[in-house]
Amino acid sequence: MTRRWPIDARLRHWHPVAEVKRVTKKPLAIQCCGVPIALFQQGDGIAAIYDRCAHRRMPLSHGSVGPEGVTCPYHGCRFSADGTGYCPTTRSNRFKVPVFETRTLHDVVWVRSRDAANAVSHDLAADTGLHPELVEDDHAFACVVAKDIAAPVQLVVDNMSELEHTGAVHRKLAFGIGDFDTVETRCQHDDEAVTIFCEGRQRPFPLYLSLLSGLRPGDVYVQTAGVSFTPPCASDQRSRAPCSSP
Repeated sequence: MTRRWPIDARLRHWHPVAEVKRVTKKPLAIQCCGVPIALFQQGDGIAAIYDRCAHRRMPLSHGSVGPEGVTCPYHGCRFSADGTGYCPTTRSNRFKVPVFETRTLHDVVWVRSRDAANAVSHDLAADTGLHPELVEDDHAFACVVAKDIAAPVQLVVDNMSELEHTGAVHRKLAFGIGDFDTVETRCQHDDEAVTIFCEGRQRPFPLYLSLLSGLRPGDVYVQTAGVSFTPPCASDQRSRAPCSSP
């Protein structure tokens, strides 16, 4: 947390940054809140360190991973998973770069900065920074959809909570554009989050999908979308209910 290693305060929260399958022995360069981070496999886990060498600022993600950690390709400086490093010709010349905590959830790697979390809250057990619905809820987890979008994250989160997005983009499990006039919607908000509820007629499913999913004609599509502001985060809960009308 120095001027040399600026860490955005938003990194006090856990952020999803990459699918687990993308992280290998070769360093993977990612950016989170404008901070460059290198991910790599180390032992049985995944390590995350600041993606700049403390010696000459070369991206460590251009280097290689060995038993001792990451070796910078520029001058051979080596950095372990705890962020400590040294120059191969003068081992007494020690360096230090920031490291990040990692966690895997639903085959996705999440990272956060312990330093940034400590700067805001000393109660790390209570302040996990994870949206509670990502950890505990009464819905069955279905899948992770990973897609790069060239837009500010606030705009992306806001877009995905719109009624038009659900009907236009979700071509199978959702109501259709032609049903917008009949969809029931409710919205609640406070200073920290917006919750959007919508309920509408499930569009017809192909027979094979009906057999696989259990969806039947007359079922109702129900969606509750929660959008929090710190950090920007969206979560959807989707379910079906038998239609009450004959």
